[in-house]
Amino acid sequence: MHRHQQNRSIIPDEYQPSHYAEEIKQTETPMTRLILISALLLSACARTPGGIEADSVSSSNFDLYSCNEMQVRAVEIETELADAVDNQRGLVMLDTVATLGMLPVFSTALSEDDEAIARLRGERIAIQQARQERGCRG
Repeated sequence: MHRHQQNRSIIPDEYQPSHYAEEIKQTETPMTRLILISALLLSACARTPGGIEADSVSSSNFDLYSCNEMQVRAVEIETELADAVDNQRGLVMLDTVATLGMLPVFSTALSEDDEAIARLRGERIAIQQARQERGCRG
């Protein structure tokens, strides 16, 4: 064996660790970026209205209401809730379009609509309980 002769590996070049490292570098960057960008965008997405749970609201909030006043308030709650749900669906659609277009959308309206839906759902449950407790009809 000559002193200057290179030590050659018996492993073919395509199976050498350096070959895999280069291959990973070539495929890693675009996919990694796509995954990171998607994760960031999805983390800011508006929740669907169905995924928003009702806040806990006490039926005693309606103790001073008459049956008629509770009925009027129940109709108002349903109207406000329908509007808030429509707004939330619009935000979900906007987020979906932005995500597909890879455009960041940040809005404080996201949390405001979530909170409104949760509060109104809680009020709806509480007013239904108050009406039942009081024996109101309709």
